[in-house]
Amino acid sequence: MKQSGAEFDYHRDLVALGREKNFVVLTGADTRLAEALSLGCTGCVSGIADALPNLMVSAYRAFKDADPATIAATTAKVKAVGDLLDTLAFPLNIGALVEASGLTAGEFKSAVCPATAARRTDLVAKLRRLIQDQHLE
Repeated sequence: MKQSGAEFDYHRDLVALGREKNFVVLTGADTRLAEALSLGCTGCVSGIADALPNLMVSAYRAFKDADPATIAATTAKVKAVGDLLDTLAFPLNIGALVEASGLTAGEFKSAVCPATAARRTDLVAKLRRLIQDQHLE
């Protein structure tokens, strides 16, 4: 089961139910991966991994290796990406990340007003800078 609702603490209840009923819980909270894993989640269904899979794998491995310094460092990088993504709604934000990472993003199929299109263009530029500055590629 994937928990990606607004109430992060609900992970705790789902993990307990999963143990009782024999199912695993994945998180959709990319930026809180270490917290979710510490609650008993087994992985993440990640939008960030669409464009920056190595970053998310590093965050996961740091937790599994119980390396506090690397957990903190990778979590900070994931959070920096997430903070920028939060400035635009899904799925436009993930498309912007995909484009910023140098991959080909498909065309968004719905109409987007000019102001939102401009915000997306700005987000792509900010994400590109972050990817380069933090060596996230």
